[in-house]
Amino acid sequence: MQRFRCCVTCARAMSDVYSRIPSRMTKTPVAQATSRLASPRPCAVLTSQPDLKTSLTLHSARRGSLSNLYVYVFNLAASLTPHFQSAFLPSAEPLHTLSSYLDATRSSLPDVPFPGHARATDLVWVDAGRPAPPGLSPGDVAALRELWSDLHRICTRAKERRVRIIIDAEYSWWQPAIDAYTVGLSRTFNHDEPLIYGTYQAYLRRTPAQIAHALKDAKKEGYSLGVKLVRGAYHPHEIARHAKLLDTSDPHPTAPQNISVAPALDNPPPVWERIEHTDATYAACTGMLLDAVVTDITRAESRDWCSWRTGPPAMRIGLLFGTHNPRSAAGVVHGLVARGLATTPPPPEVDRLLPHPNPPPPSLNEVPVVEISAEVADRVAIGQLYGMCDWLTDTLAERVKAPSPFVLKVSCGT
Repeated sequence: MQRFRCCVTCARAMSDVYSRIPSRMTKTPVAQATSRLASPRPCAVLTSQPDLKTSLTLHSARRGSLSNLYVYVFNLAASLTPHFQSAFLPSAEPLHTLSSYLDATRSSLPDVPFPGHARATDLVWVDAGRPAPPGLSPGDVAALRELWSDLHRICTRAKERRVRIIIDAEYSWWQPAIDAYTVGLSRTFNHDEPLIYGTYQAYLRRTPAQIAHALKDAKKEGYSLGVKLVRGAYHPHEIARHAKLLDTSDPHPTAPQNISVAPALDNPPPVWERIEHTDATYAACTGMLLDAVVTDITRAESRDWCSWRTGPPAMRIGLLFGTHNPRSAAGVVHGLVARGLATTPPPPEVDRLLPHPNPPPPSLNEVPVVEISAEVADRVAIGQLYGMCDWLTDTLAERVKAPSPFVLKVSCGT
C-alpha cells in the first residue's frame, strides 16, 4: 500500500511558518505537534489547540515542488459555539459588519447568487489613509487592518518556504468578508503558482457560477487559482436561519448582525435543499475544475523553450477535493481518466495470458487502479478529515499511484 512519508526537515519548515502566527494567538507547541509524525496513519497530521478552530495538514511530495512542504489551514471567523473564539480576531463582529457592507454592494455581479463573489476593490481600504467602508467602527477597522497585516506576514513566510495556505469556509452570511480576504491574498501571492487556496462549498447554489467567475478572474488578472472543493458543513444552520428570517411571527428574531447579510426573502435558501442537488453540483464543479487542469497542463507543455530561461512554466490551477463520499472520490479519479490525466496500468502478465472473456466494466462508484504523472499530482489531491473514512483514504492511497502523495488527511482542529 502506498504510504506518505513526512520527513523531519518538512516539519521544521512548517514550524518556521507556524512561528509567524502573532504571539497574541494561542498555538500548539511545535514539539507536541511534530510528535505526531510517528503515527502509522497514511498521512501525518499537525493539529492546533481546539479553541483556535485552526488546523494544519501535512503534505509531503517531490523535492523542489510546491507541495514539498505542508499545508496550513486556518479559519478567519469565530467558531460555531460561544466558548470558541476566532484564531485571528477576538470577535467575529467585524467580519459580520464587513460582510453586510460587501453584500449590499455586490449587485454588480448578478450572475453569482448570494453571497456573491469577491471583487478586487473589496479591500482597497485596508491600507492606512484610505476611507473605510461605512458602518465599520474605528475598532472594526483597526481589527480588520491588523487581520490583513497578520495574514500578509504568514503568507509571505509561507511563500518563502513554499507552503500552501488553505482558507476555510463558514456560514454563508460570513462568506463575503472571508471571500474578500481570500481573493485579496490570492491576487497578492499566487503570481507563479497556487499558494493560497479558497474553499468552495458545493451545497451553496452559487458555487458553479462562483468557480466559473473565479477561473475567469484568475486568467484575466494573471494569478493562479487554488480551490478546495467541499460539500459544506452547516446545512441545518443555513436552512434554519432562512426559515427564521421568513417567520414574521417569531418573538425572538435572528440577531441583527445575522439578518444584515442574507439573500432576498423571496429567494430560496442559499443552500440546496436536497442532497441530490449538492451531489450533482459537486460532480459538475469537479468536471469544470479538472477541465481547467487539462488546459493548464496543455498550456505549460506547449510553451516555447525560450520562456523557460527563468524557470519552468507556472502552474495556474491547484485543486484539493475534500470529500468523504465514495461516489465523489471515485468521480474525481474517473474524471482524471476520462480526460487523459490518469492512465490505467496494464494487467499483470498472468491476466494477459488468460484474459477474461467478458471483463466487467469498472463501476462508477468504485475507485479504479490508475497512475498519474507528476504534473497532475502537483495540481490535484483528495483529502479526508483525520479519523473519518479511513477506509476511503486507504483505498485511494492504494489505488492511485503517484510520484507524490495524492491523498491527504486533514485535521479539523477539534
